[in-house]
Amino acid sequence: NGNPIPGVPVGILVEGGAARRYVTTDGSGRASFKLERPGRTLVFATHLRRDPDEPGWRSDFSTLTLNVGAP
Repeated sequence: NGNPIPGVPVGILVEGGAARRYVTTDGSGRASFKLERPGRTLVFATHLRRDPDEPGWRSDFSTLTLNVGAP
């Protein structure tokens, strides 16, 4: 429905970085990361929930790729 969703895991991966970092959206459906280095950056989220109509799950995926410049 396009509204922010609380409690969704959001990850970030910076090119050349050692590992992905994760946060969970807050009660307003917002997440934030400190951008610690320049480079191509991928932000990603998956909203996974039980399907109310059938056995199984429903999921929505979102990605954003950006180039973070040096400060």
